[in-house]
Amino acid sequence: MKIKLKAFMQIELFISIGLIIIISSISFFSVNHIFQKISFQTKVAQLASDIEFVRSLALIKKETLRIEFFGSLNYYRFEMDNSSLGIVDKCIERKFDGFSGFPIYFNIQSVSYIDEDGNLAQGSINFGGSQMNSYGILRFYADGTPSSGGHIVLYSKHLNKFSSVIIKPVTGRCRIGRVFFNN
Repeated sequence: MKIKLKAFMQIELFISIGLIIIISSISFFSVNHIFQKISFQTKVAQLASDIEFVRSLALIKKETLRIEFFGSLNYYRFEMDNSSLGIVDKCIERKFDGFSGFPIYFNIQSVSYIDEDGNLAQGSINFGGSQMNSYGILRFYADGTPSSGGHIVLYSKHLNKFSSVIIKPVTGRCRIGRVFFNN
């Protein structure tokens, strides 16, 4: 009787360990996917925040400021002048990692989609109807208005997902939008 009970306990132990391994591997991939999604959303929100920052700084300084987007190099930069902190004419560069950023960086040459307003949009960096993929400049004038409205599309390689930051043409305010592909 003791031998049968011992063998039965070992089988239960192996089955329990197997189930724990299966459940933990499934949960690992789920948690990893959640972290990748949060990371991508954070990068998109950071871009929107930087655009709002440059707009606000142009209003405060009463001069024209700009943000340059380098799609094929997967980064953007803007000037920051905050004399009260001892930082004068410092250029801030934000480089995306190798798993998210501008579509051209991942050899996605053409981005054509329907935006949230139902309009057909093309190009991953689009200001004033100019369809660009590798380079673009967004200027904010002293009154906070942008040189033109437009959008910037970002791509996540892990998620195979696109997201956009939309700049309103008159106010210069920006918001995060979804990308609906036109098939």
